[in-house]
Amino acid sequence: MVRDAGRYRDKQLGNYRLLQRLGKGAFAEVYLGQHIHLDTPAAIKVLTTTLTEDEVRFFREEARTVRNLKHPHILPVLDFSMEGSASSLTPYIVMEYAPNGTLRQRHFRNVRIPLLTIISYVKQVASALQYVHGQRLIHRDIKPENLLIGVNNEILVSDFGIATGVRSSRKGEVQNIAGTVYYMAPEQITGTPQPASDQYALGVVVYEWLVGTPPFTGTYDEIIARHLSAPPPPLHQHGMTLPLEVEEVVMKALAKDYHQRFASIEAFALALENSLSTGTPSTHSLSQRTTLPPTIPPVPPIYISTYDGHTAPIWTVAWSPDMTHIASGGQDRTAQVWETKTGHCSLTYTEHSSLVWSVVWSTDGSLIASAGDDNSVQIWQSRSGRQIFSYQSAPDRLWTMAWSPDNSRIATANNDGVIRVWHALNGQQATIYREHAARVHALAWSPDNSRIASADYQGTVQIWNSQTGQRTLLYSGRLLQTYRGHAAAVYSVAWSPDAKLIASASDDHTVQIWQSLSGNLVFTYRKHTAPVRSAAWSANGVLIASGALDGTVHIWQTS
Repeated sequence: MVRDAGRYRDKQLGNYRLLQRLGKGAFAEVYLGQHIHLDTPAAIKVLTTTLTEDEVRFFREEARTVRNLKHPHILPVLDFSMEGSASSLTPYIVMEYAPNGTLRQRHFRNVRIPLLTIISYVKQVASALQYVHGQRLIHRDIKPENLLIGVNNEILVSDFGIATGVRSSRKGEVQNIAGTVYYMAPEQITGTPQPASDQYALGVVVYEWLVGTPPFTGTYDEIIARHLSAPPPPLHQHGMTLPLEVEEVVMKALAKDYHQRFASIEAFALALENSLSTGTPSTHSLSQRTTLPPTIPPVPPIYISTYDGHTAPIWTVAWSPDMTHIASGGQDRTAQVWETKTGHCSLTYTEHSSLVWSVVWSTDGSLIASAGDDNSVQIWQSRSGRQIFSYQSAPDRLWTMAWSPDNSRIATANNDGVIRVWHALNGQQATIYREHAARVHALAWSPDNSRIASADYQGTVQIWNSQTGQRTLLYSGRLLQTYRGHAAAVYSVAWSPDAKLIASASDDHTVQIWQSLSGNLVFTYRKHTAPVRSAAWSANGVLIASGALDGTVHIWQTS
C-alpha cells in the first residue's frame, strides 16, 4: 500500500517549499517546510477546505491575534497568508518548527506517565494558558496532540483554534473535530466556553496521563452526554495508589460547573504540585521516577529517605518487588535490608567474608541472593536473614545472576563463561550451559520460564532451554546470515513482556531489538554516544530505557 504523502508535498507556498507532511487533521495538514532563501525549517499548517468570505475574514483575525502572542511556552507563529484565486484560496500559517514532535507522540495512549513528569508538563502549559487568558483569549483545544516539544525540550502550546474555529462555526460540523470531544468542557459543549474550559481540558489530559485513558470514552454522543452529566470515575478505581490530595485536585479541575474549578489554570497547576508534597508519596509516582526521559526539563527531586547503615562504599542496591524495601551490599562485607520510606534497617546479613557486589530479590520478595568476592553465592530469607544455602562458584569471579520467574531456580555466570542453574531451595545443580567462549555479562529468563538469554564479552547472545541446557538460537555475526550482530561486548539482555523480542545492549553504542525465535533484527537504536550497559522494557512493552557510559538514560518507543 502506498502511503499518502499529502496533497501539498513538494509544492511551494510563499517562500516555503513543503518537504514532508508531519500530521493531518480533519480540516488541515501540517508540513515540514524549508525557506527557499534562508534554508531554515518551519512548520506550515495548510487548511484543506474552501472558505467562505466570512471564514476568510475570521481566519485573518484569528491569525493576527495568535501571531501577537509572545510566551516561552507558546509555539511562535511566524507568518500567515493565502494563495490562489478568490474562488479557491489556500490559507496557511507558518509556525516555528518543533523538532521533537508532540506529547502524544512521546506518550502513546494507554501508557501511564510518572506524576513528577506530569507536574513538569502542567506547569509549563498552565503558564502559557494563564498568559493567554490574560489576553482575553481561550485556547479551546488543549490535548496532547497540541502540546509540542521544542528544540530545548520545553513544552509549547500550539493550535489556538485557528482551523477548528473556522470550521466549527458551521452548523453541525463541530463533532468532526478529531479528538477534541474527549477534552471538551460542558460549557464549551453548550456553546459558552470560558477560560476555565481550558482548565477542564488540561484536567482531562492529566487524568489520561495518570491512568492511560481519558475519563470518558465511547461514541461521540456518549462522550458528550458523560461530559455534561456523569462524574469522572475516581482515579483509584483504575488501580492507582496516588495521594488523596492529588485525586482531589484533578477532580476539582473536572467539576461540571466551571465556577467550582480553581480560580485560574495557574492555581490548578500550583495545587497539583503542592498535592504531591503534602500527600503520602504513592507507589505509582515513586516506582517510575527513574524512567523520566532525559529530554524532560528537570524537576526538583522528592526527598524520601537516606540510609547510612553501611560503613564502607556500597556496590549494589535492589528494590524489593513490592517496593517497600531496598537491599544493598557493600565493601563492609554485609548485605543490608532497609525500609524505603523511613530508611530503617530491617536486618544486616554478615555471612560473606569479602565485599558484597551483587544482590537480587526473588520475584515473590521472600528470598535474596547475594554474591561476594569470596566466590560464594548465598541464598537467604529477606525477613529473617536465615541462610537457605550457600555454594562456592568457580574460582573466577561470578559476574551475574538471575532468578527464574517461578522462583524455583537461580542462574549464575562466572568469568569462565559457564552458566549454572541451581534449585533455589536446596542448592542442587540443575543445568550447566557451556556454549559461551567468553565471560558472560548478562542473564535473563523468558517470562514463560522456559528459556534463558545470555550475553558475553565477544558480543554473542545465546538463547537456550533452561531445563535441558540445549541451545535454541545463537545470535552472533558469525552464524546468522541475515544480520552481522553486535560489534562489541553485550552487557545487558531483556525479554519483551510477550517473550517475542529481545533487546540487547552493547559496547558498540547500540541497543538492538530482535526476534527471540528467529534472531531476525527488528530495530537498532543508535542515539547513545558511548557503550550501552543496560536496557529494560516497560511492563507494557511500549518503551525501553537504556543507560550508557555517557551518563545518560534514554527512554524510547519500541515502535
